[in-house]
Formats: sequence, C-alpha cells, structure tokens
Amino acid sequence: MKYILTLLLLITTVHADLLEQLRNLSPDQRDVLHRTFELAEPYDLSYTMTAIAWQESNFGKYRVGRITPDYGVYQININTFKRRYFDELERYRVPDDRLIYLLTNDDDLGFIAAIAEITFWKSVRGNNWRAIWGSYNGGYNMNEAYADAIAKKVRALEIYIRSN
Repeated sequence: MKYILTLLLLITTVHADLLEQLRNLSPDQRDVLHRTFELAEPYDLSYTMTAIAWQESNFGKYRVGRITPDYGVYQININTFKRRYFDELERYRVPDDRLIYLLTNDDDLGFIAAIAEITFWKSVRGNNWRAIWGSYNGGYNMNEAYADAIAKKVRALEIYIRSN
C-alpha cells in the first residue's frame, strides 16, 4: 500500500510540474500549442502532435537542435526530411541553408513533415503509440525515454485542455 501511495504521489507531482509549465507559457508558446492542437485535429493527432511540439521545442521556444540537425517547432531532422520527402516536395529541393531557414521559420512545413513522420511510424509500428512516439525520435532504434516523456505530456495536456 505504501508503494502505491508513493507512486501516486510521484505521478501527481510530475503532472503538477508539467501543468505548471503549461500555465506559464508565453503568448507565442500558447499560440503554438493551440495552433498545433487545431491543425492535428483532422488527423486525430491533437494530443500527440502538441506533446511533440512541447517536447521538441518547448512550443517553438527552441527551434534549432543543440546536438542533431533538427529544426523548427517539431524538430524535423534535415537529413531524414531530404531522404524521405524530397521526391514528394519538389519545391523544397533547395540548398541546406535555405531548407534550414524554411524548417525553422515555416511552422506549416514543419507540421506537414511531422505528420508525415508520425504516419510513417504508424505504418511501421501499427497502433503501438509508445513505439510510434519512440520512433519519431529514435527511428528504428526506438527511444523509450522519449516515448515516456511524450506519454506524460499527453496526459498533462488532457488535464490542461479539459480544465481550460
């Protein structure tokens, strides 16, 4: 019983911390949250895409990856983007510096690429959302810690959206 109470307290604390982050967003971050949620609605991916925007860039606050060549609200990897989508998106066959600028500044392009990436991983992983989330970040070497972070953010967003 003591273990269960400790676990519930830990979960409540994690959610409280995440909910506090959501309550303290800047107006620009709040706009990214709401826009992502609305854009993803037709795909039935509102919570997933919003959690990804939160995890990847803190709702647009950090638009350039610190370690890998990832850009924009959804931290689209430039190499993956070029490999997977160049044939389909002919107008984005531009030099890397221009593509980096576009991914960093065009949230719609980033959203389209992120939806395509989630759709790709859903075709690979089926309806296993933890595997889909982990693959969005880790590819075929699914990132379990990333999947955990997205799952927590999805739960926090569900609480936040219901309460607002």
